[in-house]
Amino acid sequence: MRAVLPPHELKLLWSDITKAHGTFQGVVEVRTESLSDGAACIALIRFASGIEAFLVSFTGDGRIRGFFTNAAALVGRRFVEHLAHGEFEVASHPFDSAMRSAASPNQLADLWKATQGQLGDFQAIERVSVKGERGALDAFVVGRFAHETRTLEVVVNHQAQIVGFFVLPAQTAWTSPSYSDPAKYTERAIHVGSSPPLPGHLTLPNGAGPFPLVILVHGSGPGDEDESGGDSNKPFKDLAQGLATRGVALLRYDKRTHVPPLPPPPITVREEYFASVADALSLARGLASIDKSRIVLAGHSMGGYLAPWLARNNPGLAGIAMLAAPARPMLTLAVEQTEQLAKLHPDRKDLVAQLAQERRDQERASASDLKTDEPIFNATGAYWLLLRDYSPVATAASVPISMFVAQGGHDYNVSSTADYSLWHDGLEKHPNVVFKLYPDLNHLFISWGGTPSVEDNKHHGHVAQILVDDLAAWVNVTVAR
Repeated sequence: MRAVLPPHELKLLWSDITKAHGTFQGVVEVRTESLSDGAACIALIRFASGIEAFLVSFTGDGRIRGFFTNAAALVGRRFVEHLAHGEFEVASHPFDSAMRSAASPNQLADLWKATQGQLGDFQAIERVSVKGERGALDAFVVGRFAHETRTLEVVVNHQAQIVGFFVLPAQTAWTSPSYSDPAKYTERAIHVGSSPPLPGHLTLPNGAGPFPLVILVHGSGPGDEDESGGDSNKPFKDLAQGLATRGVALLRYDKRTHVPPLPPPPITVREEYFASVADALSLARGLASIDKSRIVLAGHSMGGYLAPWLARNNPGLAGIAMLAAPARPMLTLAVEQTEQLAKLHPDRKDLVAQLAQERRDQERASASDLKTDEPIFNATGAYWLLLRDYSPVATAASVPISMFVAQGGHDYNVSSTADYSLWHDGLEKHPNVVFKLYPDLNHLFISWGGTPSVEDNKHHGHVAQILVDDLAAWVNVTVAR
């Protein structure tokens, strides 16, 4: 542990933590979990921004062997282990008040009995992963049962309390979409940039070339090159194969915040997006197989929000595509989404607290005295100060290149009325814009007929062929040759 985290690195780590959460105010509680080869302590620590849970792992003789800035993985794993051992009272100990009201130990026992009745006796935990950006973290515990393997989602708030538990539907492993023809393209590994190099792939149509190229830009949060959602949804890979089948090359790569080590703080969109996009463009312009006059950026969600800014910073692009892109400030959308969740779950005290904090963050983000190191919405003031005066629609209107604006009507994350209307009204006089509204598609442009909800992005499917066809036609026909 000393070699991995020497004193000067520990000091830097603690500095990053206090920049993110504010001044340390004290230890609230310490919970100890016995392990087969030592122990783990969950420490609840109060900072200026609120209480956060940290995990410290010890060897059998009491030496520290690990320090983790969230405890969700351990909480999720231990919860499932207690269920497997029939310890339902113990399993419910980390529940918050809303969960205690919703699921007593007896109800938990009935749920576990029904789960094993369907899936067979529980055998082992295969792996645990954690995802999430605000309010709560999702611990995905992959459990092997007698009849099949299934993912159990344990939702853990920042105080290491369990606020939700779900047995997820069986996931189908990703397969190529029906509109992909492997005989029409090849794919090779690439690396974007060097500090550190970001792994990815270039998907090229077969033939002589040079080909037009789409470079994909991720949405918010860390994301791999496929913008994967579990094992079954890989929308960027769908686009790569679909577009290459239609004569358009595609470049995708792991997002900068997905590849360690992270940039030194404060992290802003410059570090998160701008540097890697510039590196990707530099790589693309050096490839003989690519038509350098026909390179397009296609940004999804926040990547689309930033696409006009990226185009302004990188002259020479042939076009930009905004796919499910917010037109309003990001914090406005975040608060709006939490408001909808709080209305659906009025008994969830964690959502009420989360909403109150997000509203405070939203107000502080526009304050004249906002400090660059002030913790605001899982970032620092520097992040939001850089975005404060940015208007994606106004910036797009000032960029004289081809544009493609696409939005799903069943998108829970970005409004098909408020945001799409702002794009449409602000760009309707632009000489070269294609607008596409797909009533039945969700935030990932997957066909989804249900009521839009926070669970939409877990719905298995492929990017709809109609979007792939329309995007390919725009690149092949509309983007200047």
